[in-house]
Amino acid sequence: MHLQIIEYGVNRDIILLLRFLAIIIILFMAFQVMKKIRDTSILSTTTGFTVFLITQALFHYFIAFPYLYSEVVPSFIYYIIINVLFLCGLYSFIFFTELDDYLHGSFKDNEKNPFLLSIITGIGASFLGFLAFFQIITIISVFIFVVVPVIIVTKIFLNKYRSFEIIKRSKIVELFYFGLSIVGFSNFLMFDIFLYYFGIWNILFVNSILIIVGGLLMTWTWSKLPSLSELDWMLKLERLLVIHLKSFRLMYHYEFQLSENNMEGDLISGAFGGLNAILREILSSDGYLKEISHGDKNIIFSHGISTLCILITSKYFSEFKYRLRMFHLSFEKQFGGENLKDWKGQLKIFEKANSLITQFFT
Repeated sequence: MHLQIIEYGVNRDIILLLRFLAIIIILFMAFQVMKKIRDTSILSTTTGFTVFLITQALFHYFIAFPYLYSEVVPSFIYYIIINVLFLCGLYSFIFFTELDDYLHGSFKDNEKNPFLLSIITGIGASFLGFLAFFQIITIISVFIFVVVPVIIVTKIFLNKYRSFEIIKRSKIVELFYFGLSIVGFSNFLMFDIFLYYFGIWNILFVNSILIIVGGLLMTWTWSKLPSLSELDWMLKLERLLVIHLKSFRLMYHYEFQLSENNMEGDLISGAFGGLNAILREILSSDGYLKEISHGDKNIIFSHGISTLCILITSKYFSEFKYRLRMFHLSFEKQFGGENLKDWKGQLKIFEKANSLITQFFT
């Protein structure tokens, strides 16, 4: 490979600064991901993704190193090592994702091979290594054996979050994919054909900017995803209702997860409203129904100045009472408190309550 060395000066200093910033961002994200390993086992997708990010950071540093330091004259073995490092990180992400799915996920015993993608990727990586030895790696071969597997395992990785209405509405998964795509596309710019036509300074500048933007986007979206320990109780959330105490009409209704057997919100609010009206006469001095448990369903009530909040779950966690109460207090404060007693039936104003759902239930 013929190197176009960037002469020492302002241009080279800018590229060097951007490069270090890009690597720091990737390593910071790796650290953020690594912290979530404690929420699961070491044999998990999170571990594989952490290794993948660390090797990505090292790859992006060493691939640009010879261009930025004229004293460095890399050998053929140098490029073999950094590409093997990249492929090992990629393979780690794929293998640990399939292992996690096999141990804790949706894999069924009657499926033929739980590690099919790992096997295919291993063969593909060997093939790429063979091509690299003869310096004939093409964009198409990298796309088939690198890009496609990453897309598939990322989909497997993020599928566990797709049932959450909160996640779907915020487009977090899509934004994570977009950030990953930007970082992935930056790798393609380092092919000789782009270096030849656009020049090393321009390519390294754009490459570094793409890594920074994509890395920041991935880090931000990752921070918005609930930790794996939180999934235990978040998966049990089903729906939340806010009912007007005076009229027992439904004011706000939120479904945390889509279900084929969901009842209409008005029917639910009417049923619980009537039940609560009857039981308030025979309960203790504070006068309100607090909780119902029947089978695998739990219904938690929170009573406010003007409204009644109902949280329906498939399992009880003490966390639910606190979060429901905090949501309820914020709901009444935001939408009028005492003034809600004279609510006339307008529903559009409560659309802003979705932000409270995000605040207190993620």
